[in-house]
Order: sequence, then C-alpha cells, then structure tokens
Amino acid sequence: MRIGFDAVSLTWERSGTANYLVRLVRRLVAADPDLQVVLFAPDKICVDYGVFIDHPRIRRVILDLPRGERRKWTARHLPRLLKEYQIDLFHQPGGTDMAVFKSPCPVVITIHDLAPWVLHSFKSWRKAFRYKFRSLFWAHQARRILTGTEVSRKDILRLC
Repeated sequence: MRIGFDAVSLTWERSGTANYLVRLVRRLVAADPDLQVVLFAPDKICVDYGVFIDHPRIRRVILDLPRGERRKWTARHLPRLLKEYQIDLFHQPGGTDMAVFKSPCPVVITIHDLAPWVLHSFKSWRKAFRYKFRSLFWAHQARRILTGTEVSRKDILRLC
C-alpha cells in the first residue's frame, strides 16, 4: 500500500502537527513492512526532520514552489501528484484547513480540534466561512476522521 501525506507542517520549525506526523509515519512504517510512504510538500522539508525522512520506504516529493504559489499548492498541484504517484490513501494530518479539491483516492484527516469554531475566534466573517466550509467539506469527504480527545470527537459530530 502507498500512503501519501500532506507534509507542509514539516517545512516549518517544530510544531505539534509536525511531531504528530513524524510519530504517525514512524509507527506505520514499523508496523507494516510493505507500506510505502510519500510525503508531499510545497517547499523544502526542515533539517530537523532529516533523520526521520531518511528511510528507504519514505519518499519526499518537494515542489519547491515560489512563495506566492505555496498557498495554492494543495488545490493546484496535489491532486495531480496523488495520481502520478499512484497513492492508495491520502492523509491530511493538519486538520481541515486544506483547500478544497477532488481527491483521486480516499482521504483520511486528523482534526485535532475545532477550537476556532467552538470559541468563535475568527477575525472576519470570511475567515469564519472559509474555516467552517472546509471543515464541513473534508469531514464529509474523508473516509475516516482521526482525533485525539473525546471532547474533539463530540465537537466534530455536533458541528460537522
């Protein structure tokens, strides 16, 4: 099986999403000797993750896009890459803030929480609309939704 991951979080300095992705991929690769992992990113992966990604069954696909294109990479480039690399399952570990696109393969997402929605912490109605629309879209498109807490699970069920 070949699983693709949105690895944009690995292009930044250490973050919770990046740590989650690193641990998840390490465990998956250790658990299944036939699994192949493809990490898709719009920019170079941070050196902090060099040891992690130097594994024979983990492949990096770095587009190295210009700064202005990086925000659009998910909708513009990712569907083509998923087809090109024959991905069987795509996982978005960073939640539902991914641009809307038609995936050529099944999608799994991790929603860590819906705090902005629950707390109404949006700076404008446009940001609120975009966040809620994407959350609803990906929650309904995903074959599975992973989350870490019972509170988040209840929020996902209630709001999405």
